[in-house]
Amino acid sequence: MASGDRSRALPPVPIEPLREADPRELGGFRLLGRLGAGGMGVAFLAEGMGQWAVVKMIRPDVADDGSFRVRLARELDAMNRAGTDSTAAVLASETDGTPAWFAMEFIPGVTLARRVEDSGPLPTDELAALATGLAQALQPLHAAGVVHRDIKPANIMLSPSGPRIIDFGIADLAEESALTRTGIVLGSTGWLAPEQVRGDRVTPATDVHAWGLCVLFAATGVAPLAADNTTAAIYRVLEHTPDVPESVPSPLRDLVVAALDKDPIRRPPLDRVLERLSAATPPEPEPEPEPEPEPVAALPLPPPPPPRPAAKRPPWLMIGAAAAAVVVIAALALVFLLGRSGGDEVVAAPTPSPSTVLLTPRPEEPAQGPAVAPASPSAPASPAPALSSAPPVDVAPEVAAAPPVTLTPVNATADDYTKPYGSDVPITPVSIAGDTRLLPGDTVGLYAGTKGEKELTCDRSRLADSFESGSQRARVWARAMGVSIGNVRDFLYALTPVLLRADTLITIHGYSGGRDTITPAVLQAGTAVLVTPQGEPLMRCFGSNPLSPTDPPTEDTTVAGEGWTSWDPDQTVMIEPAARALAAFDLADVAEDRIFTRPVGVHGTQDVWTGSAAPGSIP
Repeated sequence: MASGDRSRALPPVPIEPLREADPRELGGFRLLGRLGAGGMGVAFLAEGMGQWAVVKMIRPDVADDGSFRVRLARELDAMNRAGTDSTAAVLASETDGTPAWFAMEFIPGVTLARRVEDSGPLPTDELAALATGLAQALQPLHAAGVVHRDIKPANIMLSPSGPRIIDFGIADLAEESALTRTGIVLGSTGWLAPEQVRGDRVTPATDVHAWGLCVLFAATGVAPLAADNTTAAIYRVLEHTPDVPESVPSPLRDLVVAALDKDPIRRPPLDRVLERLSAATPPEPEPEPEPEPEPVAALPLPPPPPPRPAAKRPPWLMIGAAAAAVVVIAALALVFLLGRSGGDEVVAAPTPSPSTVLLTPRPEEPAQGPAVAPASPSAPASPAPALSSAPPVDVAPEVAAAPPVTLTPVNATADDYTKPYGSDVPITPVSIAGDTRLLPGDTVGLYAGTKGEKELTCDRSRLADSFESGSQRARVWARAMGVSIGNVRDFLYALTPVLLRADTLITIHGYSGGRDTITPAVLQAGTAVLVTPQGEPLMRCFGSNPLSPTDPPTEDTTVAGEGWTSWDPDQTVMIEPAARALAAFDLADVAEDRIFTRPVGVHGTQDVWTGSAAPGSIP
């Protein structure tokens, strides 16, 4: 559609004529009429850039607040960062001018509010589709560090492709919520979570609460927390728990009840919501088998293909073993992870042949994975001494023995291809004083750093360049992280560079033969990693290897690798995501032995001393 083309009919949406004071054009978008007005400004239907658009012009009194302009610019950046089909795309914006405005993609459809107003509560099948679709729409936003904070039926468009979020309104990055002015409640009162009314920090759980309200609204046709005035609505948000009728099918009813919990920590995360909804969806009936055609000639049939082994993702991927003495000592020491008081023995894995020490590379690109001590190409492989005298047990060919955990020291590389995208910083590990070894990502004293990044621990720009090269390895690893190549730069810039302060058990993703490989490993304290807003390690900076949680060790687990003198299995931890997203990390400076604060997604430029001494141990 060319700009100025009036031959095409306007989209079938209710619009009001422009008023005398309204502009006729903003930034190359021709304004055609008013779609509505709200607390932030006026929304216009417009055309420009060859498509229909929604242009939002900010009210002058709101734009005069300098902090709002900062919020708006960051909000638009958040929307671009999300980069998902579940939201309306930002086409253009002007946040510094007068008037301030931005243009968004126009999405055809009807809002959930209008759909319920016109036709009443949704039927059961449509309700289930809405619950699943809305959770799927929110999930990539949270993965990008975005908390919407204003999910309500008027902001959910039921488009032909499913529910889409059309108005970020007051959405913001989770780490920027501190920009909200004290005493001002942002959002639509009847759809807020208790923490928003109290002025507490918002997290993805805030959107889960709104998800529950919207699903309940769609099921009953009634706004669950509606009231006659703002004061009454705030009271209902804080004190009233909506009733979820028995007519809402299980497990959706249970999920909505849990989502509406006043305590955000007790609300289910979206991945759990989707997992339960998916499990409750009946499988589609299998089609009737077609009759076999009559043979047209008596030709010999080809031999049947060999049977495929059952597809499964092994918890450990064997890479290799190191010196026998190190393996023996480490295998004995790893017993702590198994929670055993004695009586069982751990069998050391045999040293692999040279061909299995390193992952086999493709001809055009060497393999990349965790550090392994290569065997001498001239020396024959010899097995490490076993710690068990038990007779061998016959194992079915398709069942592989449990491979070892690879000890991966700082600044270690698997091959000449691995490039340093930063630098690890060898440090003395923090003491783990508590009984548990599974620590949430917001544990005080868990991470370290160099204030102001005096020593560059992670170069996110070069990391992004390596992914945007579009190599097969880059595409495989981007899929491992659940992000597209086109969005990988924004994705990386939403993560925070830190140093592990404890030896950490985790899975390292490697690359071999065009495939993602997974290897359980212990990363040495001082390893530079990128972490999510929940404090979960997602990438090792030195070799750009993606990271993911590993399965707990079993009684068959052994270890391999050179190791380091200070390694103590009793002081090795596993890290799980924190219950809520953080706004900043408190990091122990490796040189000053003091705590400084680093905002989420920032690379050392806003580090600030807190005045606290770095804890010597984690309770």
